[in-house]
Amino acid sequence: MGRLKRAKLRSKGVVSSKHESNIVISTSAEEQNREESSLQNLEGSTQKASGSQAKPSAPKIDAKRAKQNTGHRSRVRKLQYIGQLERTVQLLQAEGCEVSAEFEFLEQHNTILTMENKALRQRLESLSQELLIKNLEQEMLRREIGRMQTLFQLQKQQPIQLQQPLHQQHSKQHRNRSRDFKTNQVVSE
Repeated sequence: MGRLKRAKLRSKGVVSSKHESNIVISTSAEEQNREESSLQNLEGSTQKASGSQAKPSAPKIDAKRAKQNTGHRSRVRKLQYIGQLERTVQLLQAEGCEVSAEFEFLEQHNTILTMENKALRQRLESLSQELLIKNLEQEMLRREIGRMQTLFQLQKQQPIQLQQPLHQQHSKQHRNRSRDFKTNQVVSE
């Protein structure tokens, strides 16, 4: 499969990135076979040509073959390097997907924790307001207790003072009645 065919298939979506590395390896093997067959054809044509012409010298053929082998090895190394890069890309893409999923999970978890934190802060604010109201009520009750105790003490002292004049008045009235009674008795006699 040539580079053009592979590019066409890739653009059509026929070749996926998972199978590309296998295709690259098989492509390099196919190219190697083509080059060997072209070398054999070249040798055969040079042998035919050499029958009609003078034989080229052996060092030229060896140099040509060495160049072809070097070029072939270079192309194979390049294809292997490309295959390795494609595998690395696939691994990095898979790792990127995993990291992306983990990031999304952590982002959702962070959102949940933020909402819980907000709810707890509102609850804390509500409780602090309730505490302030309770403290104010408690202070008002303390003042009321103090006022009531003062009133109680005053009332406790006033009946004693009131009872003394009333007792004195009552005694005077009792004496007056007794006198009146005696006077009435004397008059009636």
